[in-house]
Amino acid sequence: MTTPIATFEDILAAMENNPRLQAALRQHVLDQEFLQLPAIVRELQQAVAQLTQLVHDYITATNTRLEQIEAPLARLEGDVTELKAGQARLEGNVNRLIGSDYERKAARRASRLAQRNLSLRDLHVIYAITTPDSNRLPELLDRAIAAGRIDADEADDLENADVILSGPDHYVVAETSVTVDRNDVMRARTRADLLARATAASVTATVIGAQALDLAVQDAAVNDVAIMILPE
Repeated sequence: MTTPIATFEDILAAMENNPRLQAALRQHVLDQEFLQLPAIVRELQQAVAQLTQLVHDYITATNTRLEQIEAPLARLEGDVTELKAGQARLEGNVNRLIGSDYERKAARRASRLAQRNLSLRDLHVIYAITTPDSNRLPELLDRAIAAGRIDADEADDLENADVILSGPDHYVVAETSVTVDRNDVMRARTRADLLARATAASVTATVIGAQALDLAVQDAAVNDVAIMILPE
């Protein structure tokens, strides 16, 4: 029996009870592209899901490769650090060897250098830091401490001088460095002043080097420190 349709509510009621009527109405009301929209949305969802999976797989693979690279890189950085440390130790050892050789050379030639540069004759080495066991400085310093002219710390500082020469009435305190800097100049001045107090004699402050920095030359002139050049 056909249900009469008089109102919009009658249309809705008829559609609710008749699926074919619903489909027919959709085809009349909606165009074909709109009807395909649910299928397009499903395809789009599938494409997004596939793309998401591809991105996830790519990120996972990239992280794995980065981890494989980072581990050897960390080891390489550690090796480089150890290499630099070893190089620094080697350079330090080489510099100390060069410095020690130069100090021994300076001690051997100190008397001739003083005669040539300072016009001081009859000088001989009474102390050289490269041969601390064959010197006559400790006895001199002990007498100076006993007389109250210097204290024990000042005596220790004098025994850190590189070379000390003695003549009939004169002493020379020399600091030695391949490249003379301002610190060398000031150490020579300080130790020469200490030795002058210890001995109550005239003392010349000097530095021995293959070359001298400009600021060291300026400080030497101001502080009355002689510079004696001895090639390496």
